[in-house]
This record gives sequence, C-alpha cells and structure tokens, in this order.
Amino acid sequence: MSSCSDTKLTAKSLVSDIISNIELFVTSPQGRRSLFYLLVPRTRRHFTPSQIAVIAETDTIREKTSKKDNVLRTTEIRQAASPGLLKFVEEKGAEVAHDTGGSLVVLEIMLYSEGGQCQIRMRRSSASECPP
Repeated sequence: MSSCSDTKLTAKSLVSDIISNIELFVTSPQGRRSLFYLLVPRTRRHFTPSQIAVIAETDTIREKTSKKDNVLRTTEIRQAASPGLLKFVEEKGAEVAHDTGGSLVVLEIMLYSEGGQCQIRMRRSSASECPP
C-alpha cells in the first residue's frame, strides 16, 4: 500500500476490500495491523521495529517510481478509509469493544480517522457542528 502512488485506485480496490471485511480483520492481531496501517502506518504502538524495517524496504522502490509525497499518500489513504471505519464503529463499536483487541481498534479509529475526533467532541459537548 505504501509503494503505490495511485491512491485513488488503492482506495477503490484494496482499502474498500479491507473495509468491507472489517469484522474479519478485527478478530486477529494480523488483521488489526492491516486496519492500523490505514490510519497510523508504521507506528511503534502496533508494529515492532522489525516489522517497520521490513515495510521500510519498499521505500527505495517508491522513491524511484512515485512522484507523490509520502505524507500526502498516507493522508489520502486515511481519508479514503475513514468513512467506512467510522461507520463500523457506529454500527458495531460497542459490540467489538468488549474484546481487548476490538477496543483498541475502536479507539484508534476514533482518534485517527478523518472526522473521528469531531464525533467524540460532539457526543461530549453536544455541539451541533464540527469545524472542517
């Protein structure tokens, strides 16, 4: 995912497949890492240094084949995944939060998805509108 510069195609193919099968991904540590990678790629909270090093091996290939900035690519993937992830939390969040791994997924989605923090603030303060 991090070596593909066409984030639109990635969102339509890979990200949409992950989101449509999110309930399967939440149940295993490897599946959760796939979800975390959509939101917080390469974070040491969810990936070991050796996993990050393996993922980083694609950086040299990406530098040669992609004109798109890594931060922009990460942002576009997160934006593409966020609506589906937030919908999952809205519909199944309470149910999956009973499991330790599931609660971690719900927390990361609410903290790092586009619009997630806004929804938390709206529930706490009953604000009618969130800033863009």
